[in-house]
Amino acid sequence: MKKFARILCLALVAVMLCATLASCGKVNGTYTADLTVLSTGAKITYDFGAFKKVTLTVETLVAGSVTGTKIIEGKYDVEEKDDGSMNITFTFESKEEEATTYGGTQTLKIDKENDTITIGLVTYKKV
Repeated sequence: MKKFARILCLALVAVMLCATLASCGKVNGTYTADLTVLSTGAKITYDFGAFKKVTLTVETLVAGSVTGTKIIEGKYDVEEKDDGSMNITFTFESKEEEATTYGGTQTLKIDKENDTITIGLVTYKKV
């Protein structure tokens, strides 16, 4: 009987751990978008990790070639509203211009069917 109780306890702990990790964020994985206007632009990549950590990579593009790269780490939080809409808040400790530009709260839409997310007005494709 003690052995059964131990197995049951371990199973319950495993289920709770899985539920906790699954609830850490509604988005996971790496998403990217090319924001190109004429011959200049940027490639923006969000890498959503465990425990609500996010890495933002901004690659500056000129004539299709990467001319600069900024990597900024931070945290994110997804808030689901009563009407079903969602907001995502990025908190970056860096004072880089990109951290200010892409930080803060924006709307979030998740399209699991097409493997995309839309943050604000930009749609990112899962890599």
